[in-house]
Amino acid sequence: MIRYGKLVNDAKERSAISWKNLEVPKSYFKYIYSVSAWVYVPIILYQVILVYFLEKNASQWFTALLDICCGSDRIAMVSTTHTVIAVFLMTLQIWRRFYDTHFVSVFSKKASMFCLQFIIGIFYYFIALVILLSEAPKFAVTRGEDKFNWSHVTITDAVAVLVFFWAWYRQHTTTVILANLRKNKKGAVVTENYKLPEGDLFKYLSSPHCTTEILMYLCLWVILGYQHSWWCVCTLVLSNQLDSIISTHKWYKKKFKNFPKERKALIPFVI
Repeated sequence: MIRYGKLVNDAKERSAISWKNLEVPKSYFKYIYSVSAWVYVPIILYQVILVYFLEKNASQWFTALLDICCGSDRIAMVSTTHTVIAVFLMTLQIWRRFYDTHFVSVFSKKASMFCLQFIIGIFYYFIALVILLSEAPKFAVTRGEDKFNWSHVTITDAVAVLVFFWAWYRQHTTTVILANLRKNKKGAVVTENYKLPEGDLFKYLSSPHCTTEILMYLCLWVILGYQHSWWCVCTLVLSNQLDSIISTHKWYKKKFKNFPKERKALIPFVI
């Protein structure tokens, strides 16, 4: 798995990997979300509005891209309504992550990430959004007429959306807590050292921002349906976030002697 920040900067891990010359500052996450928020999202929103609200065909180049990346024999596996909801939620997540990385997070000048992670990050959200639309009505072979209709939203969908928003907001609050560890009461950055976060979900978990990330993607999977190829994206996110959660939990326990014994890695009170 790909790691960054304190996990990369750990002396023992760095000596074992020896990728010093293949690293970039962790603050480069800003570029990942800048490209995603202001290049990829507008492209996807334009295609969605064009097809579902203006009732026109998707751009030829975009259809060709879907055929190349996902195959030309794609069949619509989800409704228009669920597609629009999923795109809307992903858009909110990308824009909020842009805000967090630019106006909330305090990156240490010593923190770094591997170039490979940066390169993957630059293209990740576009690939994820393309997969989201790859099996959507009118972007794939569609049986019958399928238009946006609120009546298609089930109770399960509504619960998934509510859980998504809860996780979305909680991920932001944990980001604020992490940033405040390096600020004084006036909001000025006074240190770049790592400290043990406390409060909110940190009472129960070592990396709640990672756990909420997993939760959001699972909610999108519920909304899109289990037959949708979104499970591929979920698998990638789950494996990467689990590695980060476990590694961070071990790092905190090793680094801080006052680490709360009741704090878990993934699921509160369980594990």
